[in-house]
Amino acid sequence: MRRENSPARAKLLTLFETVSRGRTNLSLGDFDDAQLDWIIRSGLGPACFHAAKENQENFTSRHWQSLKAADLTARWIGADHREAMTEIIDASCGYVPQLTLLKGISIAEEYYPEFHLRPMRDIDLLVPVESLAPMATLLHGLGYRQTSDAPHEAYDSHHHVMPFFHDERQVWIELHHRLISAKNHASHGRVIQPSHVSS
Repeated sequence: MRRENSPARAKLLTLFETVSRGRTNLSLGDFDDAQLDWIIRSGLGPACFHAAKENQENFTSRHWQSLKAADLTARWIGADHREAMTEIIDASCGYVPQLTLLKGISIAEEYYPEFHLRPMRDIDLLVPVESLAPMATLLHGLGYRQTSDAPHEAYDSHHHVMPFFHDERQVWIELHHRLISAKNHASHGRVIQPSHVSS
């Protein structure tokens, strides 16, 4: 099994290496149809398009239009996420102190070649535990509703409350009060305690 997966893994590493080095001449001919289909289905289509967009040989690939469509879709979704993030930050000013952007949304402009290449589709926010209720009220006022397949009690020892979802924007929000779950042994480390993070 491992041996069979090695070539596919190597191809993905080639894709990631091309993106990380800022190159845009990846050859789609180096991938077979099944690999390109998987790349598109998995959400890596925009990254693949970015990595291959300057190689004119790719324009005749049967996957080219699908990759282009994936990139365009990701641009629209990225714009929606940026707009939602800005709206939440603006609404929270003077209302919820110490709002911190976490994970992908906080680094998308700095560490991705383009904002829309961030593959995750949620916005993670960290607030002090005492700000959870005001922040939930704020999100409800902006049209978000809490929803999950798991019951509310499942989040009692979790590092974020039940996620929020905006039906029209199709944006998920995870409202964190810790960096990791209290069940995780690493949660006792000083460096990730909420007080240390906010300092």
